[in-house]
Amino acid sequence: MRGYNDFIIKVDVVYNKTFKTESGLELHADSRFSQDRLANRIAVVEEIPLTLEGKTPIKKGFQVMIDPTIFYENEYVATGVQMTPFTIDKNKGLYKIKDEMIVLYREDKNSEWKANAENLLIRFKKEEVAEKKVGSIIIENKKEIVSKDHATILHANELLQEEGIQDGDLLFVQQGYGVPFWIDGIEYNWIHNRHVLAKLN
Repeated sequence: MRGYNDFIIKVDVVYNKTFKTESGLELHADSRFSQDRLANRIAVVEEIPLTLEGKTPIKKGFQVMIDPTIFYENEYVATGVQMTPFTIDKNKGLYKIKDEMIVLYREDKNSEWKANAENLLIRFKKEEVAEKKVGSIIIENKKEIVSKDHATILHANELLQEEGIQDGDLLFVQQGYGVPFWIDGIEYNWIHNRHVLAKLN
């Protein structure tokens, strides 16, 4: 089986039983209420689409990090669970996915991740706000806030690399466009090239 426009991918599990916080604490959760944290984001490519033959760096057998919304099902009282339109065979873990929904790819688990198409992962910069005082009285303690528009790029795609933007660069990005994307308990954000406004370093 091979898709015309879609990749065919396979996952071992759709939802994990637990997730880790950034501090390393492992928590149990219910996938009905915590889909975004429990959804498995890593799949293996079974087939590449016919339309992308020779046009994509992703090959059969590669690992891909994907948009987990392809797994999100709706449950109704009358009709039960409704599978997503991306499902091919839930029991075998087979799904179809568009190229733009593949965020990262790599040859195998020992290879480095690379950003796919115009996708990239960023991590918003944390900034320390000094304590506020009135005279010698502290009215607000020192705290750490997450920037809304300054972010470090985790994986730059080929188009950005051609423009001189590399992994680890500090970027000025549009506010409100990042999609939370958790890897090993750390929250990153998934954005597209058009959301990058400037390189800051």
